[in-house]
Amino acid sequence: MARQRLGLDLVAHGQALLVEAPAGFGKTSLLAQWRRTCMSQGAMVAWLSVDERDVALRFVYGLGCAMHVASGHRAFGQSFMHWLGQQEDVVKALTVWLAEVAEIPVEVVVMLDLADRPPEDISESLTYLLRNAPANLRIVVATRSLGGAVASQDTAWLGGRRITARDLAFLMDETVAVLRAQLGTGFDADMGAKLHAITEGWPLGLQLAAAILRRTPEISVAVETITHGVDDIRRYFMDSLVSHLSEQAFGLIVRLSVFEHIHPELCRIVSESEDAVSLLDQLRLETPVIIEVEGGPWFRMHPLAREFLLSRFNALPGAECAQLSRRASEWFASEGLFEAAATHALLAGDSDVAYGLAERGLQEMYARGQVSLVMDWFDRMPDEEIDQRPRLQFAAAWGLACSFRHAEAERMVQRILASPDIDIKQRFEAALISGAAASFSDRLDDCASILAQWEQVPKSVDPKVFRARLNQLAMVELHRGHTEKARHHSMHMRSVGTTDLSFAFGDLGVAVSYLWEGQVGLAVQVARPALAQIERQMGRRSPIGCMIAAVLARALWEQDQGEEARLVLAHRLDVLEQTGLPPALPRPPMPPGPPGPGQALQFR
Repeated sequence: MARQRLGLDLVAHGQALLVEAPAGFGKTSLLAQWRRTCMSQGAMVAWLSVDERDVALRFVYGLGCAMHVASGHRAFGQSFMHWLGQQEDVVKALTVWLAEVAEIPVEVVVMLDLADRPPEDISESLTYLLRNAPANLRIVVATRSLGGAVASQDTAWLGGRRITARDLAFLMDETVAVLRAQLGTGFDADMGAKLHAITEGWPLGLQLAAAILRRTPEISVAVETITHGVDDIRRYFMDSLVSHLSEQAFGLIVRLSVFEHIHPELCRIVSESEDAVSLLDQLRLETPVIIEVEGGPWFRMHPLAREFLLSRFNALPGAECAQLSRRASEWFASEGLFEAAATHALLAGDSDVAYGLAERGLQEMYARGQVSLVMDWFDRMPDEEIDQRPRLQFAAAWGLACSFRHAEAERMVQRILASPDIDIKQRFEAALISGAAASFSDRLDDCASILAQWEQVPKSVDPKVFRARLNQLAMVELHRGHTEKARHHSMHMRSVGTTDLSFAFGDLGVAVSYLWEGQVGLAVQVARPALAQIERQMGRRSPIGCMIAAVLARALWEQDQGEEARLVLAHRLDVLEQTGLPPALPRPPMPPGPPGPGQALQFR
């Protein structure tokens, strides 16, 4: 598949370009596409695959052979190659090679595919080559790890774009396109979204999934099989990936598989090894198992790898697993990551510690949109523990309100109000929880009545609670048909909030208000970046993300972009049915006249 967004003319802004990613991300395939592009534009393209045998002088001689072949034997003739093969001074050989390239009257592109770990002694040769390249030379380097090829202090010199695994991973529309091309029209966007979620766009993982689907008569059944882990695809590719790892490296990733997110310091503490951090970095560079999290020093495991490795972790002695989780819990708590600390305290068997930590972390979890996690903790904790923990009661009540458990939310509100120590700010928050439950159960008149009783907001109320009030006011105004007023309340969110769950609801309100006014272009302008941000923070299937996706899909449909609308909605309708706010689900009032294309799109 041609990767239009990774076209060579779009990504190269200098004489050098680096493609750095673990195995299976299609580095060589991308270079092959770029080679065809360069040749079609009249460039001379030399290709050299470098392996562990290519020590410095052999590397330079390989460059000469590559240019000899690329020029059709017109340049770098036999006499020059003989001279090059006799050299013992690497710098002299490289200098003369560069001078020969400078004499060629067309653009020259050298593609270096460092498929395996190259010798360390070519580092200086490659650095010299990059620093002294003539104006007509462009150098493209593909490698699993830059560290062994170019000295770290020289990486900034590469100047042009650095392509990483994050860039090479397929986007969801690319996943659907490449699988549909292999499997035919019986493969739809919903199936593609499910496979994209478990492979995270890893090209090799998708290829293995496609191989299984091609030999299965019923594609939809096979997709469900792969998605739910019954098939042996995880074991198949994980065995092939980890078979070359040392016993120490494999033991480390097995023990790290119990963590949702991995920090280098956490890695050192739980492994009790000073070498663990460097080993973790090596695994990140050489395998697709460890993935760097954007914007920080954190890592995570590829979900397919984690499923496989967790089965190995669960086979470890129980005492070892408990001790590992206990050390992890103490570290997470010291970093203020209370939900993760609570999870590992529970795994270690320290339930009292776990419940106390969970109480400290659940309200923040709800604010980040992790409603399902809040509900998991609520459902596993005994009633007596909940009665003793007021902060947990509020977090649980919010989570219940924003789902189909509205009756339970009201009962929790009554438990909160029955406390003799409750103050006016807590009564205000409890009222807003009731308002949220009314909104999600399509009783916006009841929500309006609750808000009317609290026109005067208590002083010093928590900003998160104040933002919840603004969102409910916006939903009520939408219900009344006052789109400008609704938008006013939602946009006010930007002046009082951060990018938490309430802020996302504010974006939803603005997008819906534009959609209901028929300003579909403005709705797309708001919903598209809001959805991208929510997916980065909360995942593709978060309830608020699915609601914004529904609004975006409707707006795209109105713009006659039906295929993109289907991709946006893929693998989300079941979430909408369970947790969607009414304004995100039904069709807005249609203007008089003949039905438009949007009337054909049903959300329920």
